[in-house]
This record gives sequence, C-alpha cells and structure tokens, in this order.
Amino acid sequence: MLTDDERKTINHAADVLGPSLRDLATRLRAIAAPRVATVGELLATAPVGAIVEYRADMCWCRSVAGQIHRVAHWIAPHGVWSGYGFLPGPLDLRLPARTVPASEADRDPATRGPIGEG
Repeated sequence: MLTDDERKTINHAADVLGPSLRDLATRLRAIAAPRVATVGELLATAPVGAIVEYRADMCWCRSVAGQIHRVAHWIAPHGVWSGYGFLPGPLDLRLPARTVPASEADRDPATRGPIGEG
C-alpha cells in the first residue's frame, strides 16, 4: 500500500507527463488512487471487535470482526442499528467497506460520508 507522499509523487509525475502521455498518466493515477478494502477483507483482517460498515441494497449495514459476522441494518427514522442475526451474503463480501471507531458506532453512518471518501 502506498503512503500519501508516494501518492503525491506519482500524481505529480502524472501531471508533468501531460497529455502527450495521457495513457501512462492515467495508469499512474490509478496506481496512486487510495484503495478501498472490501467487507470480506476487513472481516478477515481487522482486529476482533472492529466494526465493519458498508452499503448494501440501499441501506447501511455493519458487522463485527471476529464474531459470527452477523449483520445489523441502520434504521434511519429511528436512528438505531437493528436486525442482528443475518450473515453477510457472498456478494456483500465484495462490497467496499470501512472500519468505524467504537466511539462513533452509534452515530448515523451517513454522517461519515461515502465509503472511500473522507
């Protein structure tokens, strides 16, 4: 995984190359782009108890690493997590995800912005 400084260097190199080497510049930008982990990767590698959050079927979901990977869904009108007992589906495991600090676990997930940003 690249550091922020390495990403900046690669992005700068892409800017210097300019339009004459557009394909190479595009490839360099793709390499420099921050990588977003998937639900499956985070559940497999995050510390036990880490909260993994993702969007599936137009709703926010979360699961806790090291447990039976049960899924909770965010119930927006009530501002609560509900629905423990379901396992993430095979397609869910490929979705982009993020870990959430325990101190923010009960906040509306939309306040953290889209996954992969911010």
